Amino acid sequence: MTRSASLDSPRSTPAALAAGVLVISLLLAGCARKVRLESPDGSVSLEYACGSDAGRSRASTPAQTALIRGFALQVIHQADRDHDVALAGRLAALFEAGADSVLERGVVTYLCAHRPIEEAHHEKAFPDSGTPAPDFTLPRLGPDGRVLTSDSVRLRDYRGRWVLVSIFGTWCEPCQEEYPSLLRLARRTRGTKFSILGILFQDSPDRAAAWLRTHGGRAYPIVMGEGGVDVRYRVTGVPEMVLVDPEGRVTGFCMGCQSSWMGPDSLAAHLDTLMS
Repeated sequence: MTRSASLDSPRSTPAALAAGVLVISLLLAGCARKVRLESPDGSVSLEYACGSDAGRSRASTPAQTALIRGFALQVIHQADRDHDVALAGRLAALFEAGADSVLERGVVTYLCAHRPIEEAHHEKAFPDSGTPAPDFTLPRLGPDGRVLTSDSVRLRDYRGRWVLVSIFGTWCEPCQEEYPSLLRLARRTRGTKFSILGILFQDSPDRAAAWLRTHGGRAYPIVMGEGGVDVRYRVTGVPEMVLVDPEGRVTGFCMGCQSSWMGPDSLAAHLDTLMS
């Protein structure tokens, strides 16, 4: 008997997760229970026998490590929804620290002991509209690639304004395609009560600064995604956008937003209605 679930997304994630689909299967053969993790195209997979393999690291390539880290975020979100704050916190700390072999063992142990991640999980990956947007204080990325820890951006300082939080990576092709429209939107809304904040996801400061310099510069603050902000915002890949109203509440959330109502060009066409 095989049970499986998938998480579909148009976003980009590093290496094996580029197609944005994660598949987990629990294989039950007699008393032998196995967990199989697989990339969308089947090119990268890892299989574990629950019990004997649960404490053994199998990821040995960058693609396999990327696969594990993608599933780790899903497990963190599931544990958080199940109110297992201790487990979610431990796994989030391992994720942030890059302790991937220990993280792998934690993910496999969890999956062996629990049901598969449900298909609905991805659709409910962020709080419903009307809930408070997770606050953050994050350091700006300087034009020379330095992380300006003394010059931080705080979401709460934007109360009274509409804020589009754009979570992206300069390594991500859909993000690269979306960036010019964000620049246009930022320039069009200059002087209004609408702001854009860019949060870099799994990006190198030097690389990001160099890419931004050669692709239109900056028209809004760009900060480094650290301190667990990716976990609080349920990030499993990019691009991701969260629209926050002047009261600090989530008004919209989308992944791969270019074709949605929250895409920068669509927002630009409806700004007057939005802010009326």
